[in-house]
Parts: sequence; C-alpha cells; structure tokens
Amino acid sequence: MTVRPPARAGRPIGRHLLELRGHRRLRGPYTAGGELLRRVVPELTGVDPALVKPASTAVVAIAPDLESDVPIRPQTLTDLAKGDERTRFYAIQRTRDLAFMVSELVNVWVRTCHPEGVTLRFRELAEADPTDVQLFETLRRRRDPALLEVVDADLVSSPVRVHGGDPAQRYVDSDGTSADPAELAAYESLAEADRRRRHGERARLLIERKEPGSQLGAVPYHLERGENPAEALEWLVAGQNQAFREGYYEAALDLGRRGRALLAYADDPKTHNYLTKRVIGALTYLSRCDEAMEVIDEHRRETTEVAEQMNDAYMMAMIYTRHLEKDRLDQDKALSWVNTALALAEGAPNPERHAFYGAFMRNARALVELHRGNLPGSLELVNQAIEILDEHLDPDQHQLHRTVLINNRARVLLGLKDYAGAITAFDEVLTRDPEYDEPYFDRAVALKASGDVEGALRDLDHAIELSVAFTDAYYNRADLRLDLGEEEAALADLDTVLDIDPDYTEALLNRAALLIGAGDLDRAAADLDRGLALRPEHAHLWSAKGLLRSEQGDEAGALECYATALRLDPDLVEVYGNRAVLHFTAGRAAEAVADLDRAIELRDAAMLRVNRGIGRHELGDAEGAVGDYDAALASGDVDAADVLFRRGLSHHALGRHGRAGADWDAHLRLMAERGEVSEYADEIARLRAALVG
Repeated sequence: MTVRPPARAGRPIGRHLLELRGHRRLRGPYTAGGELLRRVVPELTGVDPALVKPASTAVVAIAPDLESDVPIRPQTLTDLAKGDERTRFYAIQRTRDLAFMVSELVNVWVRTCHPEGVTLRFRELAEADPTDVQLFETLRRRRDPALLEVVDADLVSSPVRVHGGDPAQRYVDSDGTSADPAELAAYESLAEADRRRRHGERARLLIERKEPGSQLGAVPYHLERGENPAEALEWLVAGQNQAFREGYYEAALDLGRRGRALLAYADDPKTHNYLTKRVIGALTYLSRCDEAMEVIDEHRRETTEVAEQMNDAYMMAMIYTRHLEKDRLDQDKALSWVNTALALAEGAPNPERHAFYGAFMRNARALVELHRGNLPGSLELVNQAIEILDEHLDPDQHQLHRTVLINNRARVLLGLKDYAGAITAFDEVLTRDPEYDEPYFDRAVALKASGDVEGALRDLDHAIELSVAFTDAYYNRADLRLDLGEEEAALADLDTVLDIDPDYTEALLNRAALLIGAGDLDRAAADLDRGLALRPEHAHLWSAKGLLRSEQGDEAGALECYATALRLDPDLVEVYGNRAVLHFTAGRAAEAVADLDRAIELRDAAMLRVNRGIGRHELGDAEGAVGDYDAALASGDVDAADVLFRRGLSHHALGRHGRAGADWDAHLRLMAERGEVSEYADEIARLRAALVG
C-alpha cells in the first residue's frame, strides 16, 4: 500500500496523478490496464481485501502477477483445463466485461484511497492494444467527474524527452516506442549487425528482469529483430496461447501472424498448424470470417494431415452455422462441412483420439442440427457424444468437454420444452462446474418456464454474483421482476445492463417501454433514438416510438412510426393493438376494429378482444361485441368487473335487459367485494330508471 504523508495544516491535499503508458510493444494487451491494477490493487487490499473481490477475475486476467494478492476468484473448468482439454473459449465481449469490472474497482479505489480526486493520464493510445482503448473509454464513460479525470494525454501534451547519450540506443531501450524522430533516424542508420546485437542484448535483459507482461510485448519484439529471430518463436507461440485463452483475440491474431511469418510450414508443421488454428479462431471470434476462410483455404492446400483437415472442416461449419452475418448463414453448407469433419474424425487411428474427435464432431453437428430446427436429431447426437466419452475415456479425462456436452443436452431439452429434463441436466452441469455462471442463467430460463419464478430469481442472482458484468442475467432478471410487478427493481436491472453495455438494443427497448409507462418521456425518447441509431430496421423499436409519439400527442408521428414498424414486420401484433387505440381515441372506430381484427387473427388475446368489443359496440355491432366479451371473460385474463359492465351495455343495446341487469349486478357485486364504488354506478342506475319509466 502506498503510504502518503498527512496534509499540513491549511494546505489542501493534492490530486493524485497516474501516468499510464499504453503502447502495445511494451506489454501487449492491457499494457496500461496492468500498470493501473498494479497501483490500485495493493492500496485497496491494504484497506480491505474484500474491496477487490468483485473484480478478482479481471485482476488475474489482466495482471496475473497479482493473483496471490487478491481474494480467490471463481474457478471454472474452463480456467482449469490445460492443453487440448481446453475446448471452450471466451466470447468476444469478455474484454468489455473486464473493463467494466476494472472501472468499478477504480471507482472504489478513488473513493476509498484518494477522496481528493485522481487523474489518470493515458499515453500512446494510438499504439495501444484494443483492450486498453476499450478500458480507457469505459473508465471515462463511467467515472464520477467530481473525483476521477481520465485523459488522453497525447491530445493535450507531449511526453518529456530525455536527451544526451546514444539516441539509437535510447530508441532500442524504449522498446521501439520512442516518438522522437531523431532517435528513430539514428536507430535506422545503424548497421544491421549492430542493430540486431542491440535488440538481442535488450531482449536478454528483459528476460532476466521478468517484468510482468513483457513476454507479450517487448521480449518477442526484440527477439524478432535480434541476431536469431527464430528465438522469438517460442515466445510468440506462448504469447498467442495466453492471449487466446484470455479472450484477447486481436493480440492472439497479431502474435500468431508474426509467428507464422518466422516459420515455413515444411520446417515445423506441428507449430505452424498450432499458430494457424489460433489465427483462424481469432479471426472468427472477431467476426472477420472472410479472412478466416481465406486462411482455412490456404491451410487446406498446405496440409494432408487428417486431424488438420478435420479441424479446418469443423471451423468452416462453425462459420456457416453461427459466425457469419445473419443473411449469410448457410446451414446446408454448415452440414456439409461438419459431415466432412465427422467423417475424418472417424478415421483417427488412435483409440483415445478417435473417441474424443468422434464425440467433439457429433457435438458440432448437433449445433448445426439445432440451427436447422432439428431438435430431436440434435439431442440424439449430443447423447451419442456423451456415450462415446463415457465408454472409451477414463472418467477424469476431458472433464470440461463432458460438461459442455451435458450443458448442450440441457439446452436442447429446453428447446424441446422438456423443462424437467433440462433442469436435471443443468443440475448435473453445476455439480461438475459449480462456479460457471452460464448454467445458472440457463437453468433460470427452465425454472421460469416450469413456473418456479423464485428458483429462477435465485439462479440469476447467483449468476450475477459470479460475474458482475453478466448483462443477459440482469436483463432476464428485469423481465422476472416485471412479471412480479417490481417495476423499480426491473428498471434498476436495465440501468445496469446499459451501464455495462450502452449498445444493448433490447435493454434500450425495454427500458424505454418502462419509462413511457412511468411518464418519463424524454428519457424514453433518448433510449429509442439510441436504439434506432444502432438498429434502424428494428420493428419493435419503431413500435415503441409510435407509442411514445402517441403519448406526446403527436398522432401523425405515431401513425408514421407504426407504418414503419409494420413495413419491417407485418405480423407485429402490438402495433395493430396500439394503433387501434390511437384510431379509436381519434373517433375512427372502423379503423380501430380493422386493426384489432388483424391483431386477433395473429394472436388471440383477452385484452384485444375487450378492445374490439368496445369498437364493435361503438359501430352498432352489439352482437359482435358480446361475442368478444364472452371470449375475454372465458379466458380469465381480464378485469372481469369492467368487462361485465361493458357486456351489459351491449346486451342492453340489443334489448336483452334481463341479461344486461345480471351483468351489471355481477359488476357491482365484484366492486363491492373489492371495497370500491363503481365509477359506472350512476350510469347503471340511469339506464335502469329509463327502463322503468
């Protein structure tokens, strides 16, 4: 912990300042982020280690040298799997989640250790890995401006340059980060042998120092330029593996490409294949699928190894089944490629490899079948894969992939609406991997569908406890809380979702709907504008904007928004329902009924029936109105008292006064049971008096 002297009487404590260099040549991904944590974590743990616990996963991922200094983080089978047993990797949004956790930690650190305020000055962001840029943007977006200033220092000042000595050596000692033109010119004027010697000496010095992160940045940089560039290869392979395991895919791609540039396929096929596989994987996770397919095609021309051709076919299948843009997905091509991968897997000569590859590729085909809508076929393939591993491998082998298979079985059962079976399978997953957040999320979906709302809430709470940046868990919990009538809690969850990910479109939509209901139209408008800027073809956003315009009294604007929504999705029931209300309010009962006819044709619902009953009554179709009210009351999903009053009006209009009186008596009785006076009591009395008179 940094100990600061007490302030002298009458003198304010100065603002705390941290200079953070971000150049990726220094320490690769999270060059600045790692340095920030090495300052923050010791100070916070000196106050209370529990303050660090919510961000312990991020601390260890970004600065593994601090692992012994933080409370134990959740450990999943993904974290523990080694080598080929690691078959599950992080999604691309992991770095977004890490940035959120670090920003939370930094805010706690500022309030706890530096209440006088902190300025974080980031330098060299133009040369930083995307992880540091993302962290910088997250810190700046989520800071308390009164306490924390986050500055791109290169925009406001230049770094202080050291003069004197050998400018070429200063460039080398800067690890290639110097922006001084004189130093760069001196370096470039060196004889090649001298330049390589200096790089080699610098690399050996850094290796001896073991500075955290240098193995991903400065060490391989210098070795590539040293006397024997091939020495860099083992560092690039290890660095690519570390970056890929942590989900730093831009860095994994960069390190892998540099490694492949140093190594001809013929010289070391095994290492070249390993680097290539990770390059393909990184490009795929980064949604650069066309580039990934080019590398796959190149690799297929290079290799005749069965396992490599199998992996290439598998990656092509995954690209076509889930990674391409929606309009380019092709499940037929995915099936062709995964069948090729499965056929090659069946040819593996080693019994253990044969079993593992056979199970793995059946699981891959199960995913394709799932996307093709063949859920029974998907389930059969997953079950086959589980049986193969159980029969042919020792129980302690491939624990991660066994759990992945059971989890996939649970998800398919969920899709088949076998909620009890899905819950049982998720139970088994969590017995094997109790600190993995996603099965809690998935089991919550099954529990909710089976009617166990409290159980679903417990699972979502636990998923969030394990992963404080789990946006989908907050989003689903908001839905559950809405079902329970807890609108403020639901709004708080949606606020958290959008704090973590401001571009989460569905959360913007749902929050806007809540805000419209609460009368906060300006905030609702801001959410809808942001959502439509992200996804201008989102029909539900246009529908919500139509409702907003209606609430604002802009009938023409509302109708225009509804028309746009229906152009994008002609079967959007909510638009017909809301537009019907707008028409009816404006005196256009015929148009309202026409919209409700279409809505009920698409999805028969009690409230739509009630509204159409009102419209039909207004148009003089009292018999049709009674039919709608009968259907609504039979559903039990309406305010029976209100519908009984309205049905009585229609019976009265048809001259069926006995039925009208019975409905009104039932209406008044229900209101009395509630302890309320009917707002229609005077109208009922007037209508009855008119009959007597």
